Amino acid sequence: MANEYRNKLHFLSVSFVFLIVGLIGFIEPVLADNKRLFVQTSTRAIEVSVDVAQTEEDRNRGLMFVQEMSDDDGMLFVFHQSRPVSMWMKNTFLPLDMLFADQSGKIIYIHRNAQPHDLTVIAPPMPVFAVLEVVGGFADKHGVQIGDQLVYSLFKRNL
Repeated sequence: MANEYRNKLHFLSVSFVFLIVGLIGFIEPVLADNKRLFVQTSTRAIEVSVDVAQTEEDRNRGLMFVQEMSDDDGMLFVFHQSRPVSMWMKNTFLPLDMLFADQSGKIIYIHRNAQPHDLTVIAPPMPVFAVLEVVGGFADKHGVQIGDQLVYSLFKRNL
């Protein structure tokens, strides 16, 4: 009886280890790939490789002095709570689209084709949680509209 119990316990222990190893193998690539963000439109999901600006210093520097960027690159500015936000294009060499989102990642304001070096303040009329900056023309090229969704781990999803 004790031998049978020991065998069952051993079987469960080994099974548990394999389960954990399997989960780590599945989850690790997902956790390691924190540069992938998706812009979900009504018709498709567009993958964007993002650098995340979470600190005040990162947000102040943003994409300043960046000379080139591919169509599927971007920078995600995260403010950690919804608040009034203003952006500008000082020392920015590329035209940019700015997609402003709430805490769930829902796009609530779009500024299209902000011009390089323009010091005009770009400020949506409502508080925002995050801003995705992508190359100018991205929103038009992909049909991105207000109400579309940014899908990324930092956004709280209403399931």
